[in-house]
Amino acid sequence: FQAPSIEAAATLLLDVSDRIPFRAVRCSSAKLWRNFEKKTRTSHTMKGVLKEARWFYAQLKPSITSQAGWGSWGKTNWEQQCQRCRGSTEGKALIRQLESE
Repeated sequence: FQAPSIEAAATLLLDVSDRIPFRAVRCSSAKLWRNFEKKTRTSHTMKGVLKEARWFYAQLKPSITSQAGWGSWGKTNWEQQCQRCRGSTEGKALIRQLESE
């Protein structure tokens, strides 16, 4: 069982991932992405959802992230914020930031 705020964050992350074409990711294995979806849906904490968000970001090809304007500093800063995040409001904001980039 996921708390509503954690479920909302997980749903947002999966929505973002669904909008990324397979040609924009490092590996397009259906098994890999089903596993990501399962882990995201079964995360019981915001920390768990953000761990999957960081994994997802790492799957994006550099050409995609550089087009979004995320240099290495931006990525590092975002990852550090994900690791320090404790609340659901902050966690959803971090996923929205990933979505907007």
